[in-house]
Amino acid sequence: MQFNTTGSDNAAVDSGSLQNNTSGSENTAVGENALRMNLASQNTAIGWSALQSNTIGENNAALGFNALYSNTTGGANTATGLNALLNNTTGSFNTADGQGALRSNTTGLKTRVSGRPIFSAIRPATSIPRLVYMHF
Repeated sequence: MQFNTTGSDNAAVDSGSLQNNTSGSENTAVGENALRMNLASQNTAIGWSALQSNTIGENNAALGFNALYSNTTGGANTATGLNALLNNTTGSFNTADGQGALRSNTTGLKTRVSGRPIFSAIRPATSIPRLVYMHF
């Protein structure tokens, strides 16, 4: 929280976490570079570089190494697992649960995936809502 000026009720643990936050409030960042670029409010990032690129996306939750790493403006996303929603930038209302789940999604909306992907050729999500369950 090196540059925090008006933000309040934030918690940051580890180097680089919430580093560029100036006005965002009610954020939690645990792990190196978690929420590093954040300017928004009500985000939770736990894990190395979780939500690292987030700027104005709000109400996101990322748990895991690189979870929601590329997110910039997408909001209301939930990513749990290594590289879950890794490339999401502006997509919102997505839920990815499992290693690499929805890693190719960039702008898709209202998409849910549970479980580790079994095919590497899963197409990126579009704006059409989908529900996919994978059980192992």
